[in-house]
Amino acid sequence: MKKLLSLAVLLLSLPAFAQTGGDTQKDVLFVVSSATRMNNGWDTGFWLAELTHAYHELTEAGFTADIASPLGGTPSIDPWSDPRNPYGLSTHDMVSMGFLHMQGPMSKLNSSLRLSEVELSKYEVIVFAGGNAAMFDLPTDPSVQQAVRTMWEQDKVVAALCHGTSALLNVRLSNGSYLLRGRTVTGFSNAEERQVEQMLGVTGLMPFWIENEVPLRGGTFISAAPWAPFATRDGRLVTGQQQYSGRAVAHLILKTLSR
Repeated sequence: MKKLLSLAVLLLSLPAFAQTGGDTQKDVLFVVSSATRMNNGWDTGFWLAELTHAYHELTEAGFTADIASPLGGTPSIDPWSDPRNPYGLSTHDMVSMGFLHMQGPMSKLNSSLRLSEVELSKYEVIVFAGGNAAMFDLPTDPSVQQAVRTMWEQDKVVAALCHGTSALLNVRLSNGSYLLRGRTVTGFSNAEERQVEQMLGVTGLMPFWIENEVPLRGGTFISAAPWAPFATRDGRLVTGQQQYSGRAVAHLILKTLSR
């Protein structure tokens, strides 16, 4: 009797997808930058929270997750985003700290898939994480543009956070039009870019600012107050403003898939 009771408790504690034999399980592909330097030569990388928070929310909801990058292998984490860095900006980020100590997710990160070699048809969602590094390879990388176009034209969900929105800027669909034409997105705002430059006492770190570029592709850029969690959805296109928006992005992805 005790064994049966323990089994019942275990089954009740499992996520809904596990109790139904995995019927509701879906796959998500996270993409991070392979770049390691900014314009002034400073070390950079992807912003850890822009991977980990959405990763946590979606895997808790029953997704299986993989991680890819343009070059594959081990991508660089922006040192400012590493909670182990006592001089960084993320010492409070317990979600990212937990991720760093989990063997499974870290194995996927340290051996990220080469994006051009990924079989995209298995995924329901693709999510582009940001960080300063994203601005230096995601907008021009052919595998990024191909992945976005393929996922979009297969009626999948395309999502991006912060500087990860730069991955969407130059994507043209099969009809030749920009993906962003007539669509509304968010990302790292001009106000936030200015505050970062003022904090660091430098200018020209980024090759461009996303808020300026979106209208040039026929899109509309919106944002909340600087550093406030914010995400928006335009059909199957989900975008988040910055590193504090990962949870909101994940929730909009789940809402999109539930329709």
